Amino acid sequence: MNRIGIKARSVARRLGLLSFIQRARRKRPYEAEFGSALVGAVRPGDTVWDVGANVGFYTRQFLERVGPTGAVVAFEPEPACCAILRRDCGAATLVNAALGERASDGFIQFRGKARSGTRLVAEPGAATVPIKIIAGEDYDGPRPNVLKIDVEGFEEEVLAGMSGILADRRLRAIFLEVHFAMLEQRGKAEAPIRIEQRLRALGFRLKWFKDRSHLQALRLSAD
Repeated sequence: MNRIGIKARSVARRLGLLSFIQRARRKRPYEAEFGSALVGAVRPGDTVWDVGANVGFYTRQFLERVGPTGAVVAFEPEPACCAILRRDCGAATLVNAALGERASDGFIQFRGKARSGTRLVAEPGAATVPIKIIAGEDYDGPRPNVLKIDVEGFEEEVLAGMSGILADRRLRAIFLEVHFAMLEQRGKAEAPIRIEQRLRALGFRLKWFKDRSHLQALRLSAD
């Protein structure tokens, strides 16, 4: 990823070309390649962190893969999504909070129903819900072997809050959805470049999937 690529993507999005390409790909789910690699990276006995778990589409699959000796921690701030996670993913540890760079209070836009995704906002409003934000580094629980992150444009902050976790050799794989449009809206258009640099410096080998919105990071020479 580089500045030229990010700029070209932004121009294509404004011209409607990205949505055209996505519509052309609807015969195959756009996350199929990413999801297959993500679930396939999980081993029996692993600890998996599902950051931005939503209603547990991946959480359920992680639970099946880790088996009785593993653990799944689902981080989800949105109340309606948490209710579904409690009902459908009872074997997972549910953390009703968002991850960020440091502990704080925040707000998410309320979109009326679960499954529709959430977006962290700076100020309260008529359609917002107060939430708790914690740093991954401060979570008092098992460290992950596999990390999945889908946080609607706050990818860089989540990674900044888990420096020790990222350096921990037990972490073999990171799977990250990068929300380019939301990052640009937040004035962080070049965050994907910094994310790549950070992960490579920590010994991860990177791969962008075909949709160029999903990133895989596998630790070189991981045990």
